Order: sequence, then C-alpha cells, then structure tokens
Amino acid sequence: MKRIKISLVVFAILCCLAFVIIRNIKISTTTPIKDTASQIRKYGYSKYGVINEDGKEIVPPVYDYISDFNNGYAYVQINDKLGIIDSTGTIILPLKYSSISIFGKNLAGVEVNGKWGFFDKKGNKITDFKYDDVNYIEEGFYNVKLDSKWGVINDAGNEITPIKYDMYDNYNNFNEGILAVYLNGKWGYINSKGKEITSIKYDYAGKFENGIAQVSIHYKEGLIDKNGKEIVPLIYDEIIPLNHGLVDVGKYGEDGNYMNHALVDGKTGKMLTPLEYDFLYYGHNSDLVFSNKVSRLIKDNKVGLVDENGKLIAPLIYDAIDSMGDMYAVYKNNKYGFIDGRGKIIVPIQNDFIDEDEFYDEISGMNTYLNSLLLLSRNHKYGFANRKGNLVTPIKYDSVEHRYLGGAFVSINKKCGYVNEKGKEVIPARFDIPISKMSDYFDEGLFVYKENNKWGAIDTTGVNIIEPKYDSMTSFTWVFSIATIGRDSYIIDKKGKASKTLKYDKIIHCRARIALVSINGKWGVLSKNNKLTTPIKYDEIEEFRNGFAITEMKFNKYGFPITNFWALAGVPNFRRY
Repeated sequence: MKRIKISLVVFAILCCLAFVIIRNIKISTTTPIKDTASQIRKYGYSKYGVINEDGKEIVPPVYDYISDFNNGYAYVQINDKLGIIDSTGTIILPLKYSSISIFGKNLAGVEVNGKWGFFDKKGNKITDFKYDDVNYIEEGFYNVKLDSKWGVINDAGNEITPIKYDMYDNYNNFNEGILAVYLNGKWGYINSKGKEITSIKYDYAGKFENGIAQVSIHYKEGLIDKNGKEIVPLIYDEIIPLNHGLVDVGKYGEDGNYMNHALVDGKTGKMLTPLEYDFLYYGHNSDLVFSNKVSRLIKDNKVGLVDENGKLIAPLIYDAIDSMGDMYAVYKNNKYGFIDGRGKIIVPIQNDFIDEDEFYDEISGMNTYLNSLLLLSRNHKYGFANRKGNLVTPIKYDSVEHRYLGGAFVSINKKCGYVNEKGKEVIPARFDIPISKMSDYFDEGLFVYKENNKWGAIDTTGVNIIEPKYDSMTSFTWVFSIATIGRDSYIIDKKGKASKTLKYDKIIHCRARIALVSINGKWGVLSKNNKLTTPIKYDEIEEFRNGFAITEMKFNKYGFPITNFWALAGVPNFRRY
C-alpha cells in the first residue's frame, strides 16, 4: 500500500514536471516581445486590462499595452501589432497594424506599408492607404500629407482642399469652422468646405474667437471676420482680444515711444473710445477676463470702467479694479470697496488692503459668481457683507480662505470653521485643521474633522453626520468615505451609515466610485456598497483617467501568474481568485 502511495506521488511529480517542460517548449517557440511597452522582465512579462469607474472589468489583462482612453477609445498592442478598442472593450480595429492614430470625431488614421488611410468607428475602411502622414485637427477635420504637401479631409473622408499647402506648424486647429493655412511663407484661411475665404497674404493669422481673428502684414495688425472681410484695418501696432468681441487696439505716437490705446467693437470695427488711453487691461492680474461686456480704462495710472457701447460706468479715479462677475472690487489709497455693474458704490472704500497676490484673490472671491460674500478687512481682522452691502458677520476673524459653495473658511485663534453664503457660521471655528488645509477635508457638502484625536463628519448646515470616533477618515469623494478603527476599515456613506470591510492589507480611496483593496501585494476593487467588484488578482491598478484605469497582471515566462517564488520557478499556481 505504501509502495502504491509513493508511486502515485512520484507520478504526480513527474506529471507536473512534464507539464512544465511541455509548456516551456510551447512558449519558447514564440518570438519574445521586445517592445518596451510590454515591460518584459527577467522572470516574465506583464499583461494589461481595463476597469471602469464602477470597478467592472471591461478588458481582462490580455494586452501588452493599453493607452489611456480618449473620447471613449484606446489603442491596444500585442507583440508589435496595434488595434483599437471602445469603452466596452469591444475590438473596433483588429490588432494587425504598426501605427494608429486614435479616433478624432469619427475617423482613425491607420498605417500600412508606410502609407496612411482612415477607418470609421464601426471599423469600416473610409479611404485608401495613400497618405504620407495624417493628423486630427478639430471639429471633424483631418490634415493629410502627400509628397510634402498638406490638405484637409472631412469626417466622410472627402478631400475638401487640394493637397497643396505647406506645413501647418501650430495652426492645426479649426476654430469656429475656420482653419489657417500656410503657403509660400504666407497665411490665409479656409472654411469648413475648403473654400479660401482670404487670399494667402498674411504674415500672421490668429485663431477665430467670437467670429473674428487677428491678422498682420508688415507688423501692422487688424481683424477679419469669417467672410474674410477686414473689420478693423491693418493699421495698429498691437491688438489684444478682450472678451465678447471687444478688443484693445494700440498705436504708437509720432515719436514711436509711447502707445495709445482704444476700445473697439471687433465685430463691427466701431471705435468705442478715443485712442488716448494708456492701457485697457490692468491690475495685479492682467489676464483677468471680465465676465460682463465691460473693459477697464487706464490713463495717468488711474482706472475706470467702460461698457460695450463705450459709456463710462466708473470714472477713472481708482488705483485698480478687479472683476467679481456682476460686481467689481475697487482700490484706492491702499483701501478697497465694492461697486456694482453700474458703478454704484455698494461697500465704501474703507477696508484695509494688504499688498499680497493671495489677498487680491480673497477680495475678488476668486473671480466667480458662486461667492455671495464680500470680504471686509479692518485692523487685521476680517468679516463679510452680502452683495447688497449689508454686514452679515462681525469683523472678527483672523484669516479667511478658500471660498466653497458660496461661503468661506474662517479662523479665530488658529481654530477653523465655515461660514455659509448667508454669513452664518454653520461649522463653528473650533477645529485644529489649518485653514490652508480645510478644503482638503471638504467634499460633496461634508467636512471631515478631527476632535480629541478622533475623526467625524459635519455637513454645511452644522449637523453632525458622524460623531468623532474613527482613528482615520478620508474625505467624501465619490459619495463615500473610508474610515478606520484600529486595524478595522469601514465604508461610510453620506448619511453616516458604516459597513465594516473584510481584512485587507491596504484600502485606498481613488478617483472613482470604488475603493482599491490589497492582500499579499495583489489588488482588487471594492464597491461603495462593500462588495468585491473584481477579484483580488491584479499586480497594479493605475490612477483613473478619463473614467478608466489600466490594470496589470504579471506572468512568469511559463505563463503562470506571479504570486510567489514557486510561480517564478514555473510551478503552476493553483490559487483561486
């Protein structure tokens, strides 16, 4: 009986060895993948797949490489052949090409024997393989190159221009249906039908915005419309697009040393102000875009406001003006206040100004409509008024920062809290988190806080959703938080309901509706409902980008998943995932 048992053991060992030898012979007949994307390692190789934001495996780890998804498509590689998959993992183009450009609006460029053609999103061949190079522009148009010349095709694969133009350089963008083209050292424009709307004559051709584009000839600048008509003549030394079709035009005086500026309606060419101002944009942030059809005027270092019709709505008496959407912060003699869109004073210019870039941002509410509070500053203390100019908080705070949901973070004696859009201190200033870090703990209307060395959560109405009892706690990104007590982990929803997880070595909150969990160096996906969405089998899960994450599994040279020393040696891995 013992002899039979020993024989069975020997037979089993011989079978395993035979299996390993046979598998080794089978794999050795395959040419090794030498492309760096396949990440060949000394003991094996990696394969890649994809999971979505719900943790569902849409592509198992079978590819040598997967690109990030772009517009719902990615290219994949096995050995040295490329193909394209969609967001469901379905193969759109088979893996048999050496070079591929990812889909633009509808077409993807594919190279065969040094020539490029196009396929659509259904995998249908749209053009022959005849181009030397291809490039997606925008708005469903593509550059094509043939014999060192360029042309344009549309989404149907039709050539809308002759292939006659020179390099496009950085002008490979259709903007508002118009493309700049280059020929013999000069620029012109074509429309979406390929028709030249201007002659090829400009030294510079800018992109179209708000129906106009900036052009120049012999260092003189002007504006044209979409019909190629010169709206603003090419007589200016400088043109600066502002917003809503308004432009700042500048022209040197007779001495050539000083430039005068005026406001012009770029759509009609009408002069809205005299050509007599120093600048038409100014302040600590010269790139600030006014939300309304209003421009700053600057003359003799004083600033005012003019509307789209050229009417002066704020006199040139201020040192600087910043936009707050439908209101403006105005500065004078190291003080500041607020005016409305008609120039009426809402808060008198009697608040103390601190000469720091960050303070400008706090005053102007980070230049958004979302902030209902106006910052007040007196004797190094801060408070808030509403947009009618009425005081809604005492001027008592030591610092304010990071506007959120129309409110602001505040601190007193290094204790921080939150004031809502009506000025109510809904989260009392009693927390030890530095004010500069408050926004890190605020997400989706919940503030995760630490008190008496324990963590809890409170909402923006001041209701304690979770009493402080956890040793650690993440913010509520993607509607749930991960908290710990000792070595136990919990998934917590926005109502405070906690669900204890299984024992994992690691649990990570990521940029998706799931958490990543790890055991013995392998990773899987845990849903917000505390369910394993995918088995714990991956060697790595990359960060989510565009709604998807790339997964990696490592294999030895015999094709077994690498889990331990024996797997490296080629012994089969019988662990069930």
